[in-house]
Amino acid sequence: MKQNIDSNNKKYTFDQKVDAYTKVYRSNLRHLSIKNQMSIKTFGLIFIFMVILVIITSIASVWQAKAESSKVYTILLITLICVFLIMLVVSLYYLCLLFVEYSLIKSIGDNKDEEVIIKAVKKYVKFGLKKYPEKQIKMLEEF
Repeated sequence: MKQNIDSNNKKYTFDQKVDAYTKVYRSNLRHLSIKNQMSIKTFGLIFIFMVILVIITSIASVWQAKAESSKVYTILLITLICVFLIMLVVSLYYLCLLFVEYSLIKSIGDNKDEEVIIKAVKKYVKFGLKKYPEKQIKMLEEF
């Protein structure tokens, strides 16, 4: 039990994370490619939806300001705009991260030079603030 707790609290270096993600991506390339493509489509649609919601609530806020000035509706619309903008920024971040992951998958799939692959993995781990993939490494060691 204590050994299990110690392994969960272990700090991994950046190079250990890069090596682990390189192994994981080389072994599960097809599955990760399909998952990445679906995630890009999903977050792309979420991003478009958030842009539409920000535009609609901004227009509603302008119309409401021209009509009767009610503090409750104004606060509600400003709150909605802020929430939608935060969700817009978060979805944009994840979309960028997914495109970085896509370039990583593409470079591994194209069998590019080892340095190019390591550089792509380093960018993905650093940009995505990734943790050590313990479950995936354990699965790879079992097979």
